[in-house]
Amino acid sequence: MKKNNLTASKENYIRAIYEIVKEKQAARVKDISKSLDIGASSVTEALGKLSEEGYVNYEQYGVITLTKEGKAIARQLEERNKVIRDFLTNVLLIEDKNLAESAKQIEHGIKGELLEKLVSFFQFTQVCPCKEPKWLRGYKSYSLNGNKVNEKCFKCISHCKANNLTKPFPEGTGDSCCKSCD
Repeated sequence: MKKNNLTASKENYIRAIYEIVKEKQAARVKDISKSLDIGASSVTEALGKLSEEGYVNYEQYGVITLTKEGKAIARQLEERNKVIRDFLTNVLLIEDKNLAESAKQIEHGIKGELLEKLVSFFQFTQVCPCKEPKWLRGYKSYSLNGNKVNEKCFKCISHCKANNLTKPFPEGTGDSCCKSCD
């Protein structure tokens, strides 16, 4: 996913304009103001800056649309939000009616390379053609069981902690508790 250097506020404007334009073909200051719950004068000021930066087509009292660059950013934001929502739903098993808003909060709460790496990891967990990894199946079971591990895993974890190990048994010995995760 291509990086952008926009502030969270500018991203919100671009995202709002994109959604309004998808619905109405063009946006007006009052539409954006209502969508973002921000005063019209603040919207007008932000639109001037976004126009100068080449993200929106804007003339005072006219309709507002995104430029080619603005549309590209909006699609990137939409994809990033979808990846985060999918991860929250399919991996972390979160069922929240406000998932899109929670994903936006994650996007705006985490910045720079960390956000890009997390989104990349989230994407990978969704598109990897390999069978679901053991650790992911184990996590889902753990989560669905009220954050409790099964008895076999509990013994394995206890053994590892007691012996300061990261893996309980050498690969290929067949003694791993993780066979129950297969």
